[in-house]
Amino acid sequence: LIVPIGEWVMNEACRQLSEWQGEGYDKLYLAVNISPRQIQENVLENAIKNAFASHGIDNNSMIFEITENIFVDTHKERIIAHLSNDATVRIRLCLDDFGMGYSSLGALRRFSVEILKIDRSLIMNLDESSEDFALVGAIIAMAQALNIKVVAEGVETREQLDLVCTMGADFIQGYYFSKPVPAA
Repeated sequence: LIVPIGEWVMNEACRQLSEWQGEGYDKLYLAVNISPRQIQENVLENAIKNAFASHGIDNNSMIFEITENIFVDTHKERIIAHLSNDATVRIRLCLDDFGMGYSSLGALRRFSVEILKIDRSLIMNLDESSEDFALVGAIIAMAQALNIKVVAEGVETREQLDLVCTMGADFIQGYYFSKPVPAA
């Protein structure tokens, strides 16, 4: 059911974003996770085009989060490369859970990855683990050198916030600020 559920999620995200934009929040963008099972020839591209057209959303208003494990399947990798570089509606990409899977540094170059989300497991012990501190620092430095924005996921304490800000993370996500809340 992941393909029809994924299409429903994409449509709901576009509907909500359209509503917020109608209320004057036009500088927002929304991130939607894409399951590897959704990445099928023409299926994902058509779902994206339909959702954008149905709700009047342009491709700059939404970013799609994929995980590193997509890079172990050359067929899925080819589809994502097409959507991020050659499709009629190019998608914006965020590489989610970076650092915990099949980190393909070449993929950062092959695809138009705009954002890396550092996995929360690396942030969790950032203030206690010199290894995690070194890894997060290296990921941020690499991303900055490639002109890729960085999201630190899972920030839950002031100490973690201070560290990732000092290291140069562009965005922070985590319970330190808020747990997920309803759209309203």
